[in-house]
Amino acid sequence: MAYDLVEQTPYLTDYGFDNGRWMDFYSAVTLGPYSYDGRNTSGYLRLSDRGCKVPGSNPVAYDCQTACLNTTLGPALVWNNTDYDSMYTLSNCVMLPVIAALLASSKLTPGGVGMAKKYGITPNADLIKTPAQAWPVISGCINAYCSSGSDGGLPTPGCQAGSDNPDDYLQYTLLPNQSYYTNQGKYDDNVGDYWWSENFTFSGIDSFNSGICHDLNAFINADIGGVGMFVSYLMQTFIVLSAWILFHVYANWSTYPILLALLPFHGRRRASTVANNIQGRMNFFNDALVAALADFQKAQVFFMLSVQIAILVALHNAAFIQANTWQALWNNFGILYSLAFGGSLPILFVLVLLRIAGKKELYTLLFSLVSVVLSGTTWFIAWFSAPDPNTSIPPSATPAPAECAGTAPIKYCYSAGIYYNATEDVHRAVPMLTFCFVVMLVLVLNQIVIFTIHSPDGVSRKGTCFQWLRGAVLRLPFWRKYDDKAEIRSRYIRLFHLDTSERIVQLLHGLLLFATECTFVSLNMVLIADYAHLLTKGNDFQTLDTKSWSLGQIIAVTIWVPILIEYLWRAAVGIEKSENYRLPPGYRLVRAAETSDAQAADEVHDVSKSKAYDPYGESSSAVDLDRLEPVGLTGRAVFERVGSNNWLLDERKG
Repeated sequence: MAYDLVEQTPYLTDYGFDNGRWMDFYSAVTLGPYSYDGRNTSGYLRLSDRGCKVPGSNPVAYDCQTACLNTTLGPALVWNNTDYDSMYTLSNCVMLPVIAALLASSKLTPGGVGMAKKYGITPNADLIKTPAQAWPVISGCINAYCSSGSDGGLPTPGCQAGSDNPDDYLQYTLLPNQSYYTNQGKYDDNVGDYWWSENFTFSGIDSFNSGICHDLNAFINADIGGVGMFVSYLMQTFIVLSAWILFHVYANWSTYPILLALLPFHGRRRASTVANNIQGRMNFFNDALVAALADFQKAQVFFMLSVQIAILVALHNAAFIQANTWQALWNNFGILYSLAFGGSLPILFVLVLLRIAGKKELYTLLFSLVSVVLSGTTWFIAWFSAPDPNTSIPPSATPAPAECAGTAPIKYCYSAGIYYNATEDVHRAVPMLTFCFVVMLVLVLNQIVIFTIHSPDGVSRKGTCFQWLRGAVLRLPFWRKYDDKAEIRSRYIRLFHLDTSERIVQLLHGLLLFATECTFVSLNMVLIADYAHLLTKGNDFQTLDTKSWSLGQIIAVTIWVPILIEYLWRAAVGIEKSENYRLPPGYRLVRAAETSDAQAADEVHDVSKSKAYDPYGESSSAVDLDRLEPVGLTGRAVFERVGSNNWLLDERKG
């Protein structure tokens, strides 16, 4: 039986590096790449036209004998080729002893013999017998590198042969090429012809260690992805999701569960009264939560701004991430996508919650806007960046013995990318970014009060574009006719808030707002799932050094602790006692009189600052800070929070 050879002109490696410009160590030693026309040539006798090139030859000449067997000239061609062809040469070297043995036994087709001659491969039946003869350049480098560890240790876990390294030795089964068929074999339904069923197999304990990339230390740079940083990222996201749940539980979500729990023991009226009373008491904790969220928003904005700046520095100079392997390089670039969303999703979510609670601080809005815009910029720059493994990994990053021509063999390790996920996939990430930008735009527009709002009583005032749009919609003739029949609506229509135009608009606003919140919840869960890739044991490499707790990592974790403690303190002692220490001498914080139920129920609407209340001019996003009449302490009120529990900043006299 004769064997044919495949000459491979690669355009795509197993993991899609730069249209075939790169081949990694794993693909080279496992015969994994695809041929020029997309056919899977895995397992077939093949040579790559990117390997074994004679330096400076024009036209291109090939010499695999020198590259693979000459221990003086070969290491520079296999391990330190600056023309990006190192691993293609290594792949050819893996095949050389097999092809040499087939040449010696006359088992190659005429075309295969011609191709072997083109690549400078001569007949030799003895090379395959021992690794020192078959792969002297490959095994010499790997053995020397694994012996170079300090204090007798191993420079990489993959140097440990045996049961701990399942890929420590090669075992190939090479098939005849699909283009070589005969009528003296087994009929293959898939191919539609007869082909040889006999395989050429070599394996065993005398091949070189191909598992040097096993359990690789491919850590992410500690400044952007150390253990403390990632604990901090997870804490940030969990705090946001927990705050969202508590925000609604304190506001109204607990009423119905409490009511259902009390109904078996009390009548409907009594159970409803008790449930409403308990819900009212929870507003005390909601005040503490909103105050804590305001502090948390400032902390996370500046934290993520620092992270985004560090990422942009890394994108400008890839050597900043200090990667020493291809796997580490792409791990670092992969995490940038998740961190870009970390600078927008949690920040926008908290900003929405603060707006619902009536907080419209311009300072917080502006810095949140900067963080969101910078995060989007980071994502797009990362997407269009193409790191060069040769220039991004300096030789000093992985010192190596002379047998490796100064380049450690682990430099070319790349088994898989950890970030094949939502934040890297352009088809999912771009819609996510678009959603973030739209929400940010709505929040900014809702801060701008330049539109003239006309109310039914003839009073004109300034408001936001959404207030203007809401008033214009409610003044449509259709809605006026609809409101004329409000008194005859059925009880079920009134129950679902569909009896008047005002209540319908309010219901639609509430549904839209809740849908936005649910979208943020789901996207933050996606972000957590992306972060979880670093903490799970599903890869053949390590991405997170869990033992590298430095001062910077500890600071990254503890940045959230003061905010959590202050929230618990506010909830325990109340806003008055917890906030008085911040005020200058001559001021104190006191509780104002309770607002009416009607005013408290309208807390989610934003009316522009005016003395007269106009239902047609209500906004649908936040709370008006000037809508209520002065409460009690005439001439002494300086600031006021509108809600079921109100606070006055009161100036002492004398």
